[in-house]
Amino acid sequence: MGITVRPISEPDLLSKAVDIGLDAWGSDPIEATPSHVLKAAAENGGLVLGAFIDNEMVGFSWGFIGRDYSSGKLYFYSHQTGVLNNIKYKGVGFELKKSQREWCISQGFDLIKWTYDPAQSLNAYFNVNKLGVISRTFKINYYGEIRDSINRGMPTDRLVIEWWIKTPRVEDRVERKIHGELKSIFSHLKIERVIDFDSDSMSVSGWVKKGHRYIGVVIPRSISKLRDQDPDKALRWRLILREVLDHYINRENYIVSEFFNLDDRFGMYILVNEDLDKILNNTLWWKKHNTHN
Repeated sequence: MGITVRPISEPDLLSKAVDIGLDAWGSDPIEATPSHVLKAAAENGGLVLGAFIDNEMVGFSWGFIGRDYSSGKLYFYSHQTGVLNNIKYKGVGFELKKSQREWCISQGFDLIKWTYDPAQSLNAYFNVNKLGVISRTFKINYYGEIRDSINRGMPTDRLVIEWWIKTPRVEDRVERKIHGELKSIFSHLKIERVIDFDSDSMSVSGWVKKGHRYIGVVIPRSISKLRDQDPDKALRWRLILREVLDHYINRENYIVSEFFNLDDRFGMYILVNEDLDKILNNTLWWKKHNTHN
């Protein structure tokens, strides 16, 4: 399956991007980004990408230039990336992010930011493991209510993503497909699980606020499925996750550095109390002697 990605600004393709977004997220039309906003972004310093298979547009991504008000640093903010439901998980999203990275490097950026729901394990694996993003910021109910099939009935807690696109960590994961392995990390580090679940009932076994250097945060593989089966349990789990991430990331300055699927029921984040440069400049940062950089 050949996937091609290119910038788009043609009105018909921007309208197609709107339709793809509605399909990808099951959105209420009122939540859709209008095509005229995409047009304004495409021709005024932003970037709108279209992904095509056999000349048929199947995905899009768009964003704009952002600025950190405290430091003045400029970065690219990637607001949305969507792929048609019937073509998801076939590499389209990865090709869109690769093209976005290449364009941003050509424009002089070294950082791309976006947000995602930390309870969504598929997004966690894609962002953290495959792309090599990190996170140092957690936002509570960032967007308020979003009326789509993914966020329906749930608070919109979000991790703010930092994708340092010129670093060895990102270069290795995106270009050379060098990723971390949970077994390797466990053989080098002591990971304290601060959220865990009983394998049968998925009841939360608790979390501790002790000062561990490396902690594991276990999440269900499908929070959306859990929400549909037991909304109260899904919300209870989300609120515990909120408490943990707010404490460790926002107050204790831990960094989201890895995510792994444990089995078909659970995934796990690894949060670390480490220097950011060590994580970004050493692909397999948990090893004392990293031979990949």
